[in-house]
Amino acid sequence: MTGKLTLACFAIAVAIFAEPAKEFSGVITDTMCGANPHTSMMKDKTDAECIRICTRGSYAYALLSGGSVMKLSDQKASGKYAGQKVRVTGTYNEKSKTLRVVSIAPENGSVQ
Repeated sequence: MTGKLTLACFAIAVAIFAEPAKEFSGVITDTMCGANPHTSMMKDKTDAECIRICTRGSYAYALLSGGSVMKLSDQKASGKYAGQKVRVTGTYNEKSKTLRVVSIAPENGSVQ
């Protein structure tokens, strides 16, 4: 019984002190190119093509927002928006530089 009570208290504490999700706006990029122009890396490819090629290797999709490059936890959903302006709802972990994605949506006027 004590173990269950301890576990319940721990779960409540985590829920109370968990950082609330925030909204981040930016462009889906990759962790290799980051804030660098993709056309300088692959002159014959679009930004989206460059990003998708880079993420086939050891690099990941990321959000470029205000000069910061944040790795995205949801790589599958991120890939649909490569090179596009998006709004990401989630929580950012400064230590791992990772944005835990709750949802991703294109910015108004952004092409899907």
